[in-house]
Amino acid sequence: MAVIKSFAAPGTEPRGLAFDGKYLWHADDLNDTVYQLDLDGNIINSFVADGQGIYGLTFDGKNLWLVTNTYSSFAMIDRDGNLIKTNATLSADLKGLTFDGKNLWLSRGNENDILCIDRDGNTMKRLDLAGLDTGGITFDGTNLWVVETASSSITCHDRNGNLIRFFAAPAGGAKGITFDGKHLWISDSLTNLIYQISF
Repeated sequence: MAVIKSFAAPGTEPRGLAFDGKYLWHADDLNDTVYQLDLDGNIINSFVADGQGIYGLTFDGKNLWLVTNTYSSFAMIDRDGNLIKTNATLSADLKGLTFDGKNLWLSRGNENDILCIDRDGNTMKRLDLAGLDTGGITFDGTNLWVVETASSSITCHDRNGNLIRFFAAPAGGAKGITFDGKHLWISDSLTNLIYQISF
């Protein structure tokens, strides 16, 4: 792992990250704001999201999805922040969300697992990652990358949950993660920075 660059997060409690092919999308837990950022950290747009405790964020090719820890829900919003649909039937401690081209993958910190769910919230598969305090999650086209928040490390798993590799995150407060097609991006709540890393 090597840090390519870093820049200051726009808020004070950085969490979820997503990439739409051009821009980063970043959720701040404290002010419930989603920021659209260029790859140098400049704010293109921002809006207050519908919910509290935004942790996970992903992009499905058209819209954004987010999970809120406080309300134990996930929602689909457009890129202007308008709510399209929501589901509040999931368990507590939702930490990360990613999209694999068909389904969503949701990490749950208190359950130490990852759920593969359809867009209506139906569980398709559960991966038991016992011993891992699962945080942010992203999909690279083949594998799942998961932030392990207790040790601030990054783990890579296949879609059956088998561990492929792991390494330390750039700093001690890793929370959000996304993949831009070549590199990983990590948000960190201790340094209040967003890192681009090679792996």
